[in-house]
Amino acid sequence: MAFTQAQVDALKDAIAAAGIDQEVEYADGSRVKRMTPAQARDLLAMMEADVKATAPSAPIRRIIVTTCKGIW
Repeated sequence: MAFTQAQVDALKDAIAAAGIDQEVEYADGSRVKRMTPAQARDLLAMMEADVKATAPSAPIRRIIVTTCKGIW
């Protein structure tokens, strides 16, 4: 799965807000337990590696030299 830089930034914001290890109860009664900080760090490392791998590399530069003796 390819991650985007926006997803990486969102996860970093969630980790910084310390909202990762909470349990949330919704109005319909369903509960969702968020990941632990350790799991979030592991996921962040994986996401950053994926984003770095899919980032474009430096452009290939090519120099073409043409010479002529002045005789056409």
